[in-house]
Amino acid sequence: MALNSREHIIQQIRKALIHPSDPPKRVRSESLLTESPFVECEEDTAMRFAQRLLALQGKFVYAENLAELGDFLQQAAGTVHPSQIHCMEPSMQEILTRCNFAFAQSAPSHSSGASDEALRAMEIGITSCEALIAWSGSVMVSSRQNMGRTMTILPPV
Repeated sequence: MALNSREHIIQQIRKALIHPSDPPKRVRSESLLTESPFVECEEDTAMRFAQRLLALQGKFVYAENLAELGDFLQQAAGTVHPSQIHCMEPSMQEILTRCNFAFAQSAPSHSSGASDEALRAMEIGITSCEALIAWSGSVMVSSRQNMGRTMTILPPV
């Protein structure tokens, strides 16, 4: 007589209860409990970040002081008028001011009623990041920052 699905499953459960099998043995290495899953980096993390960023065709500049940073920023900005260079973060504005780098003190924003054209007219947006990720050479920005990610998306530079 043919068993329906329910009866077949019940029969399999009865067999398993009559002839139980040993539970699988857990292999638990003590090293898994004491060692970190992260591989320690032998080299300086700043150097590793720079190398990975350069491998991704990113640009990395090291400045020993604010004067060097200001010189690099002037060179990078080229002929862009300071009114098209925007920075919204007070901490970054302070650094740029100390570097003698000219920029617009505020950027157009949706909250101030600026149009999409005004937002797209920005040539350069300067913002901080939340973290530099040495393992991949990535720069982490998020919506937690001032203006969210607008300053990293809309301006071409």
